[in-house]
Amino acid sequence: MPTKQKQPTPFELRFNAPYCEYVYIGEYHEGKAIARIDERNQELFCHIGFDGKPAYRWRYKAVNDFVEGLAAVTVTNDLGYHIQHNGEPAYKEQFTFVNSFKEGLARVRTGKEMYHIRHDGTPAYPDRFESVSDFEEGLAVVTTFDGLDYHIRHDGKPAYDPKRFKVVSTFNNGRAWVNYIEGGYTHCGYIDHHGNLIRDEE
Repeated sequence: MPTKQKQPTPFELRFNAPYCEYVYIGEYHEGKAIARIDERNQELFCHIGFDGKPAYRWRYKAVNDFVEGLAAVTVTNDLGYHIQHNGEPAYKEQFTFVNSFKEGLARVRTGKEMYHIRHDGTPAYPDRFESVSDFEEGLAVVTTFDGLDYHIRHDGKPAYDPKRFKVVSTFNNGRAWVNYIEGGYTHCGYIDHHGNLIRDEE
């Protein structure tokens, strides 16, 4: 049975080889930490294990922490994708922006279009938006190219009438802040996951 590796102490990360060979070392996530290496007058990044050794042979312009088994990376041509713990790409596609996974989906951009992808790089739904947020409590904020703000579910379908609110925010503790017009006046308030306004007495 293999011996379980021990996470290095802050002292080891700062002074002991091979950790001290790196310009920067981040916190460990899923057994890997972000490390910065200056090579040929370039700031490059990779992930290292508890033993301080690179987890793979590749170097990137930027890397995110591992989340849900995958890490978002940016290569030198400013395109990005997700890698597995061994550094191998999780899929063939590349994006002009790629973010970490949350609730099984990750934000990406292709040109001017944003949407969410699954772990295998496939789109989670057919629609494209001007902007999208991470999913929180099963819902994400999207802004259409027509300027509509609303929440979508994991399948990309609206959680309520997309034209109901002017501005919406991400969910926290079952509530999301919204801005809407009622009776000819602009109001602010909170909604539940179904788009129902939460009254003070509730």
